[in-house]
Parts: sequence; structure tokens; C-alpha cells
Amino acid sequence: MKPLCLVVALMAGPASAEGDVDQGLRLLQQGSKLLMQRLIDRFEPDLRALALEMGPALLRLQGMVGDLSNYHAPELLPNGDIILRRKLPVVPALPVLPGGEPEGDIEL
Repeated sequence: MKPLCLVVALMAGPASAEGDVDQGLRLLQQGSKLLMQRLIDRFEPDLRALALEMGPALLRLQGMVGDLSNYHAPELLPNGDIILRRKLPVVPALPVLPGGEPEGDIEL
């Protein structure tokens, strides 16, 4: 009879452990939601003021810079400056005619 009790106890163990894990995950999820809500409540006025103050300047900067994919990753120079190098534009190759000469005039 004892081996049967042991088997039943071992089979019940993983089920309760799985329930504990599920309950733990739910508690973590609730805690993280509360934390995020409190952070939003605390910093929302400051972020709103920052957006009102910096918004026009950021829009002007976006107009000057354009698409960020046109630039290489930022580089930090030894003097502490940070530079953004613009990527060279890709120039399509001239199509080659069957005679082997490219279309259009080429000045040398």
C-alpha cells in the first residue's frame, strides 16, 4: 500500500507546483502593471511639458535629418564628440547595350 501512496503523492506534486508557478506569474504580472501605472501617473505631467517644449524643435530636427537609415551608426571621437556620417548615395550602374558600350555619353 505504501508504494501506491508514494506514486499518488509524486503525481500530485507537479500539478501543485504548476499551479504555484501560474499563481506566481499572475502576481508578477499584476505587480508589473501596478508599477507601470504608478510610473505613468508620476511622470505624465513632466513628459507632457517636455513634449510641449521640445516638440517643435524635434520636428525641425527631423526635417533637417530626414530618414535615419541614410546615416551610419554614431561614432564617438577621442575628444568626446559624437558624429553621424551620412551614407553615400547608391548610384545605379549604367545599362550596357549588347554591343558592350554603356548608354549615354561618357566624358573623360
